[in-house]
Amino acid sequence: MEFKIFQVGEDYPTYIVAQTKEEALELHNSHVEADFHESINDVEEVSAERAGKFETESGYQEMTFGEFLGKDFVYEKPAVICWSE
Repeated sequence: MEFKIFQVGEDYPTYIVAQTKEEALELHNSHVEADFHESINDVEEVSAERAGKFETESGYQEMTFGEFLGKDFVYEKPAVICWSE
């Protein structure tokens, strides 16, 4: 199945793999209290080539979202992959 990476929210974004913005938003909102719900306007697609600093087993590393997911990643359903605090 095809998927995209979405950033939900700006201040403390959650990154979600899903097929659509709506699926990403629904998953995000199902995990937070109503006061922290986002709207579809707060969801944006993120390129797999976008770089970031990710926490790994060996500490924080600079890599792309695609590298973070890895070549063996298999999309099955919408899922939170990481977040920023």
